[in-house]
Order: sequence, then structure tokens, then C-alpha cells
Amino acid sequence: QAQSAVRISFAQEIRPTFFAMRFFGGGDKPQPKAPPAMSLSDAIVKNKDAIETLDKRIQLLEKRISEQETAAKAKLAAKDQKGAMMCLKRKKLYNQEVEQLRNAQITLEQQSTQMESSSSQAVAVNAMAGGVAAMKAEQAKMNVDKVDQLMDDVQEQKQVQDEIAQIFNQGAAMEDEDDLMAELKAMENEVADQQFIDAGMPQIPSGVPGLAAGQATPAAAAPAAAAPTPQVSAAEQKELDELAALMA
Repeated sequence: QAQSAVRISFAQEIRPTFFAMRFFGGGDKPQPKAPPAMSLSDAIVKNKDAIETLDKRIQLLEKRISEQETAAKAKLAAKDQKGAMMCLKRKKLYNQEVEQLRNAQITLEQQSTQMESSSSQAVAVNAMAGGVAAMKAEQAKMNVDKVDQLMDDVQEQKQVQDEIAQIFNQGAAMEDEDDLMAELKAMENEVADQQFIDAGMPQIPSGVPGLAAGQATPAAAAPAAAAPTPQVSAAEQKELDELAALMA
């Protein structure tokens, strides 16, 4: 009876502790922590390293396949069919592994392409986000009403400037026109003189009263002993024209 009482008392002491450990997780084994996620650039580099490793393995297997094929031919030449069959079986196993590795290589290349595309998209998105933030910051410095008022002021100042320029142009219009008319008249006389010279006619100053510019006199028209009229320069012709205008 004493031993039974000790066992019951021990069981009563152990049971609460056992249930407490089960309830609060004290009795469970610690779960392994998940490895930290690597960056996208590191994942791309890791994929490329894996592709290179698979490529080296494929090259080695292709070399073994060639060796097994050569060995099988040699054993057939030696009438060793069993040996040749074993070589062909090894060759088949190597071919199967090569096919598996190539499929894995294609999968890794597709994943690398997707990750590179995702990285490019992330760069573009970050750039656009930065641009939007910069635009918002600049727009926050501006007020629509102030910009509208500024444009009105600019337009008003432009109108004032145009009016001032128009006033100045009105004052100088007559002087400019007189100068241009005098220059045009001198140019007409010079052209007419050149035409008569080209036609073999003697040149007559346009400033002589009663004669048009370049018109030949009756004496000059006669083929007799009329003296040839001396030619004058454009500057002299202009002076003659001004003198004729004063005398008119």
C-alpha cells in the first residue's frame, strides 16, 4: 500500500508538468529556421553558376557516351556480346542523365530570363516612382492661381511692348520710306543706263531736264559727229538726281 501511494503521488506530480509541456510547446523539437531570402541579383548569379555546372557535367557524360560506344564496337569485334551489351546499357544511362540535365538547364535558363526581366521591370518601376515623386514635389511649390496671374501679367506686358514698338515705328516710317524711294530711283537709273550700254546706245544722265532716264538726245541719235556722252558712276548719278529734284 505504501508503494502504491508513492506511485500515485508521483504520477500526480508528473501529469501536470507533462500536460503543461505539451500545451506550451516545451516538449516539441525546435523548428529549423527558414533561410533568408537572397536578393534577385544573387539569385541570377546562382542560376548562371548552376547552368555552367550542368554544362560541364553534360560534356563529361557525352565523353563517356562516346567511350562506351567505342568499347561496345571493340567487344563486338572480339565476339563479346555480353560485354558490348553492358557498354550499351551504360551508354543508355548516360544518355538519360544527359537528357535530364538538359531539361534542368532549360528550366534554369527560363528562370534566369524571368528574373532578369523582373529586375529590369523593378528598375523601370523605381524610376517612374522617383519621377512621380519629383513631379509632385515640384508641383507642390506652384499654385494654379499664381501661375494663371503670372501668365496674365506676361500677356499684358507683351501688349504694352507691342504698343510702344508700334509708336516708334510710326515715327520712323516716313523717313524710312523717303530713303527707300531715293535708293529705288537710283537703282532704276542704274538699270536703265546698263540696258542702254548693253544695246550700244550712249548713256545720258537721268537728271537732265526734259529727258527720261537713259533716253538718247537727238544729237546723240544722229550718227554724225556728235561727241559720245561720258559715262558717270552710280554716286555721280545719285548726286545729279538730287540736284534735279531740287531744281524741279
